[in-house]
Amino acid sequence: MGRLGPKEREAAKQEAQAARAAQAAQAANTVHSTNQMDMNMADSGVLAVGGAEVGQLEELVFASLSADTAKASHMYLAASVLSTERDLRIDHQMAKEEAFNSLGDEACYMKDMRRRWEADLAAKDKEIEALRKKDKSMEAELYNLRAEFDAFKQQMETFQLNVAMKLSLNF
Repeated sequence: MGRLGPKEREAAKQEAQAARAAQAAQAANTVHSTNQMDMNMADSGVLAVGGAEVGQLEELVFASLSADTAKASHMYLAASVLSTERDLRIDHQMAKEEAFNSLGDEACYMKDMRRRWEADLAAKDKEIEALRKKDKSMEAELYNLRAEFDAFKQQMETFQLNVAMKLSLNF
């Protein structure tokens, strides 16, 4: 048997849900016919078997063990199965929501960290660009200072030659 595609899985899921709904309806009809159902609970959508609400698994199992007839025992067990199934679905849904929330929190954290990293990177880029401009201006200043120094050196050499010539002429 091959793997089911998305459409087949959805159809199988719907069939399973329909089967569970039919079982629940059958259990509710059976419970109604053999036991007195609390009408207030029926109106609110809560299945009750002999006063025990679906959702109290331990009470339902105890009631099925202490039932007078096999039919009543089966009804209590059916209600306990429905209770367990509902509890498992609720737990599964809560686990899914918790996982999605943690993924959402993690994604927000990662986005925040990326924004901070990009801001730091932009600041470092600006700092590097400022240093490059400063370096270029310092290179230009150094070039000007070297030119001034060379001019001054030339003047000193000229001055020394003039002094030497004057001294040699005076002696």
